[in-house]
Amino acid sequence: MARQWQKEGNTVDHTPVGAVAVGAMVAIGTGMVGIADRPIAAGELGALAVEGVYYVDKATGSGTNFAVGTKLYLNTSTGKVTSSATDGGSPAVAYPPVGIVLVQPATTDAEVLVKLSR
Repeated sequence: MARQWQKEGNTVDHTPVGAVAVGAMVAIGTGMVGIADRPIAAGELGALAVEGVYYVDKATGSGTNFAVGTKLYLNTSTGKVTSSATDGGSPAVAYPPVGIVLVQPATTDAEVLVKLSR
């Protein structure tokens, strides 16, 4: 059977258990993160962007002035990005990848500009 083109792949379908606000980062398993460009109601089919350039939430303080090119991950507990791929626990919990830093933020910045990637 020949495989047929389905779609561009800039978005993935998602039906959330709870409502998702515009700009929210949503973990799609442990393999990727999508961002809601539009609100998605609980139990309703919507789309999450998995490609593009976005400002995403980050913690502030020491060690959060990520260098350009740093790969970031979604800390699923805080909802903010980190440069750590796991929570550091034993056993470690893996964080899904978000993307690559495009502009180095200051430690006082609450957001960082990233290119989404898997």
